[in-house]
Amino acid sequence: MGNVATTVSGRTCQAWTSDSPHDHQYDSDSMYPDGSVSAAGNKCRNPDHQWSGGVWCYTTDPDKRWEMCDIPLCCECIPRFIMLSVECVQLEQLQQEHSKSADLRRDKSAPHPESVVRGPSGVGK
Repeated sequence: MGNVATTVSGRTCQAWTSDSPHDHQYDSDSMYPDGSVSAAGNKCRNPDHQWSGGVWCYTTDPDKRWEMCDIPLCCECIPRFIMLSVECVQLEQLQQEHSKSADLRRDKSAPHPESVVRGPSGVGK
C-alpha cells in the first residue's frame, strides 16, 4: 500500500470517509487493503475490485469527480493478469475478447467488439 494522495494532475484526493465534494458508495472496510475506510485516509486506492486499471481517487476539486493516480500497475502481482498497453487485463477476459474478434473476422456482418478499456464501475467522469 502506498501513501500517494494526489492524482496525475496534482489534485488532492478526497478522504474515502467523506462524501464531499463527491458522494460515493465505497464505504465498506473490506474494500480497502488498509483494513478500514478510515485507515485508507485520502490515499490513492482501488476499492472497486472489478476494475484492473490501477489506483485512483475522488478529488477535492468539485469540478473533477475522480482521477487516476500516478502509480504504475503491478500486473505481475495479480494472478492471471497481464499488462496490455496501459491497462492490466485479466487473461480470461483477453482470451474471450480474442475469441470474439476471431468469430467476427469470420462473420463480416457482425458489429465491432467493445474495447477492453474500462473505468471503475459506478464512477462517472
